[in-house]
Amino acid sequence: MMFSKLLFVAGAAGAALVVEMIPKKHTLGADGHGTLQVHPDRAASIAKVNSAETTWRAAPHPRFARQAPGASSHLLGHLGSNKLNVAAAKARGELVDYVPRNPSKDIPDTFDAAENWPNCATLINDIRDQSNCGCCWAFGGAEAASDRMCIATDGDMNLPISAQDVCFNSNINEIGRA
Repeated sequence: MMFSKLLFVAGAAGAALVVEMIPKKHTLGADGHGTLQVHPDRAASIAKVNSAETTWRAAPHPRFARQAPGASSHLLGHLGSNKLNVAAAKARGELVDYVPRNPSKDIPDTFDAAENWPNCATLINDIRDQSNCGCCWAFGGAEAASDRMCIATDGDMNLPISAQDVCFNSNINEIGRA
């Protein structure tokens, strides 16, 4: 008997590990004879999870079983090394080093927007929970616009803009899913 529910757990190397809800009698095979061949590092991660002896057992996802943990990072928005990307963009002439307009003015070591604009501190410090919505672009935009609107009015307009309105009223069909 196999359960259909899947859970996603972040692995130690930042890669997603698919964990199936399956009976305890399920075993992993790495012999290539009708069973999945599993990368040794991935198998070790799965064995570590399964050693907890919970009500479920981890199993390799067929798409990533043969690959090392972290192989799916590009699917999660990981774009590689930012330092290398910036260096390559500079070499192509797409980016240049920042030159301050007023080099005599020091940049502070720390900055807290809530301390700088205390009339907007509760709004600035509000972290919204998008859960599994899929409208991160709407949450980010609504939060940034709310903060900036409050700052521009010195706290007179201290109210959150609705991420739900931004997300679900963003086109003619009122369906904002990207």
